[in-house]
Amino acid sequence: MRRAQRFDQAGFTLMDIIVSVGISAMVFGYAAQSLTTTTTQSFDSEVIITTEERARSILDLMLFDLRMLGAGIPFDQEGFSMSGSGTSSVALPILTDSTSSYIHFRVNELGKDTLITSAFAPSGASSSFTVYSTEDLLEDDIIYLSDATTGGSDGLQGQISAISGLTVTLSSGFVYSDSANFPVGSVLNRVTTVEYSSPDDDSGIVRNNGLGDIVISPNSYFSISYKDQDGNALSLPLSESDIEDYLAIIDISVTVNSDRKLKDGTTYTAQADSKVTVRGL
Repeated sequence: MRRAQRFDQAGFTLMDIIVSVGISAMVFGYAAQSLTTTTTQSFDSEVIITTEERARSILDLMLFDLRMLGAGIPFDQEGFSMSGSGTSSVALPILTDSTSSYIHFRVNELGKDTLITSAFAPSGASSSFTVYSTEDLLEDDIIYLSDATTGGSDGLQGQISAISGLTVTLSSGFVYSDSANFPVGSVLNRVTTVEYSSPDDDSGIVRNNGLGDIVISPNSYFSISYKDQDGNALSLPLSESDIEDYLAIIDISVTVNSDRKLKDGTTYTAQADSKVTVRGL
């Protein structure tokens, strides 16, 4: 009787190899699936984080500007108030053409000022005065004067037509309080008109401070509502009395759509919201 041939116990049977290959295939398949999932999640996370950061950055920029709304304008001066005859339009910190998708306001962007060093009684025949420094002043700049630091109640708005040394000359048509007289030590502020506009397409939010349009970010939008101190929305368009007597809060909502689609083919949308308490109105 023949005895069955024995195989080396250290080797593998065909069944061992088949089982081993099957297990390896399962492990590699799971690893590949995990890698694909991780890659997808990583890509989506990058898109989401980038879009959220853009929305927050735009909101932070708008909040920074709006918190300084009206800075440099002496609208709290009795002789230069927002309701004053002849001064109301130039004393407004926010303009009446502002809407839910467009905001138009005045602000001292640099946060700097200077003092006048010669008494100035504005009139048709008197449009020049000297200042401590003209470092941050240029021809065509809009400036405001206030004598609050010397105990006065007057204000002035004008446009610089010429600068010679420390002498500033205003263009005709400057607006000022009745019988205004600015003593030495009155303050001069350079004030810029700033606009933010929200597009109807994907071109992005635009900022303009008189030097041309700057697109803050593509695929971005904002919505603004203007409210009184009780949180009630003011009707648009805003009137001068709305701005002076009622405007207390500006609500802002910024929306940004992702530049790249997520792995599932959808666009990610980020939204950032906040509000500004309008100071001093």
